[in-house]
Amino acid sequence: MTTGNVNFVGYTKDGGNVYHSTDAQNGNWILMPGSPGVSLYGISFPPLPDTIGYCSSGAGDVYRIGTYVTFDAHITSDALTSICFPVSSDEGWVLGGTTIRHRIASGWVIDQNYSSGRDYTSLYFKDNTHGWASGEEGSVIYTTDGKNWVVEFIDPGQRTFNDVYFSDILQGWVVGQGGLIFHTTDGGLNWDPEAGDITNNNMMLWSVFATPDPTVYVTGTIGDTTGVLLKYTSTSGTGEPEMQNFSIYPNPCSDVLYLQFNQPEKTFRSPS
Repeated sequence: MTTGNVNFVGYTKDGGNVYHSTDAQNGNWILMPGSPGVSLYGISFPPLPDTIGYCSSGAGDVYRIGTYVTFDAHITSDALTSICFPVSSDEGWVLGGTTIRHRIASGWVIDQNYSSGRDYTSLYFKDNTHGWASGEEGSVIYTTDGKNWVVEFIDPGQRTFNDVYFSDILQGWVVGQGGLIFHTTDGGLNWDPEAGDITNNNMMLWSVFATPDPTVYVTGTIGDTTGVLLKYTSTSGTGEPEMQNFSIYPNPCSDVLYLQFNQPEKTFRSPS
C-alpha cells in the first residue's frame, strides 16, 4: 500500500471496504461511501497535494478513490494484485496474473511490452519511468521508460517473489516464497540474498517496505497463524534483519484483529 504523506487509506480483502483516516495511529478509521464490496488487493495514492487514489480488485477491476469510491475500469479476468501511482493520479500502473496495464490522463491503455509467459504478483514505480515487477519462477522485470520491460533477475531456485520495493532507483528488495530476500544496490543489475541465517523454507514473505533512511520492514508468515516481522537496522552491507515474532488474536477473527508483539507496548489493531 502506498499513500500520501498525511492521510491514510486502508483496505480489506474480505469485505471489499475502503477506510479513510487522518490519525490512523489512534485507530480512528471511517468507512468510505461507495466501497465496492468485492475483494480488494492493492491500493495506491500519489504524494500530496494530490488526493485521488486507486485500488484494484480480485475481479480485475480498478476503482477510483476520492470523496467516494467509484468504478474506474475493468482490466482483465485475473485478480489485480498490485497497483502504483508514483507521481500523480494522472498516471499509474496495475498488475495481475499475466497482465500489466498503464493509465494515462485519458484512461487505461495497452502499451506495455513485456514477457507474458509468467504470472506477476507485485509492481513498484519510483517515478513515471523506472519500475519493477516480480512474480512466479523468481522473476524480476524492469522498465526505464514506463513501457518496455526486460528480465532483470531470475532466482536460481525459481521460487515465487511476492513483493518488490525500491527506496530509490538504485536500492531495492524482493521477498517471497521460502523466506527469500534479495537486495540490489545498482538498480537490479546484481541481486544478493540476505537474512539466510534467520529465514527458512517454511516462511512465506509477503510484503516489503523501506523508509527514506532506509530502514526496511518485511512481513510474512510461518504456517497459518505465526506472523513474522523483519526489520533492517542497517543497509550498509553489514546489517542484517532482526526477526520480531507476533501473534494474531482473536484467531479466527471476524471484524477486528490485533497483532501482539513480544513487547506489551507494541500492539496494532485493524479497523473494525
